[in-house]
Amino acid sequence: MVCDKGRNILIKISDGTSPATFTTVGGIQSRTITVNNEAVDITDSDTAPYRALCSGAGIKQVNIAGNGIFKDDAAINAIEDLAFDVDSNEQEFQVVFENLDIIQGVFHVSTFEYTGEFNGARQYNLSLENAGVVSLIRG
Repeated sequence: MVCDKGRNILIKISDGTSPATFTTVGGIQSRTITVNNEAVDITDSDTAPYRALCSGAGIKQVNIAGNGIFKDDAAINAIEDLAFDVDSNEQEFQVVFENLDIIQGVFHVSTFEYTGEFNGARQYNLSLENAGVVSLIRG
């Protein structure tokens, strides 16, 4: 039975160099990773009453969302730069799991939000959507 701890999932951002160096975004308190594989229905009278799908067609979408407290000013600056960039808000990210599996690809910053309580630390909410091929690298 696999029992990975959610607290050990890291979201990392590339520094944009080649080869890339990845830095942890921050103390991420909750994370959600969603993979959608759109199906293309090609059912016709020959396959009815069962549905037939076109293998390899459709769109794959990977969404990553998280919230927490930034690790340091460099992490804040990297995400802010992407979120507020008019020309491009895409960068390479990694999601690293406890078993060292990695989801890696270029992601678009779709939402970025600050939250804060009067007597607490400033927190963030971040949502990423893939902007190209996403790879699963087994650790």
